Amino acid sequence: MSPQRIILVLADRSTEAQSSLHKASVLARHLDASIDIFLCDTDHAWAVREQAHSNEARAVVAACDAENERFLQALRGSISATDLRINLSFGCAFAVHEGLAARVEQLRPMLVIKSLANSREGRARPPQPAEMQIIRSCPVPLLLSQGHQSQPVPRFCVALDPNARDEVMSRSILLTTAQLARECHGVWSVGLMRDPQDRRSDPEPGDIQARWRDLAPQSVHQVPGSPLEGVVDLIREQRIDVLVLGEGTRLSPRAGQPSFAEQVVGRVTCDLMVIPRDPSSQWSRARSL
Repeated sequence: MSPQRIILVLADRSTEAQSSLHKASVLARHLDASIDIFLCDTDHAWAVREQAHSNEARAVVAACDAENERFLQALRGSISATDLRINLSFGCAFAVHEGLAARVEQLRPMLVIKSLANSREGRARPPQPAEMQIIRSCPVPLLLSQGHQSQPVPRFCVALDPNARDEVMSRSILLTTAQLARECHGVWSVGLMRDPQDRRSDPEPGDIQARWRDLAPQSVHQVPGSPLEGVVDLIREQRIDVLVLGEGTRLSPRAGQPSFAEQVVGRVTCDLMVIPRDPSSQWSRARSL
């Protein structure tokens, strides 16, 4: 029997939570997956720690649990999805990325979806510190949703440095994108970027096609100039719905600066999927289904 596929929606109390749940419902139907809506409370973690010894802390935890349950039920009722399997869960942690890591460890989902809080139609914004922590630490593919509705035939694009030495990372990104595009009845392409400090010559698109011939992207595009500026132009010209890249992709940021994935969040308006180097999720098992 095939393992159950799970999409984890990381909910918060912003108005964008409903949008990420809608996106999850669309993907769940394509991927034959269930949905787990998870809310992480960071305001009352102290009470969870102290509840074994404090009546006050126990009362706070009970009130918090009741409020979280009401919110999740309301969020669940905001979409019409009687055909989907949807579970509600919540927990407390001192930081959202810590609570998410614990829930991912329990569920082993194939995908985590999070809305970018306070994003606005047609405008990008830099990630908040808590979101940067999630991008850096999420052990499974993470879809950052900006609230846009995908085209009937969704378009995925992998942003790839063809000279990167990490072949494991590159193949993980490409495999995940190929699988997702196929199951969502979409198309996918590759955008070839380069480190501005890399003096090696650019590989030809045909070389890349041959290198990954078993994956067969629909097209390969050279991204000229600055990777950030080039990828923004590529998304607009190719009408990309989801940009896919690896969390560890550097492209020469200085020490201490955000990764390329974190920089892209503040520049693009399409959805962004960030793939960890070695996803500890159901996605690896899903590739063989």
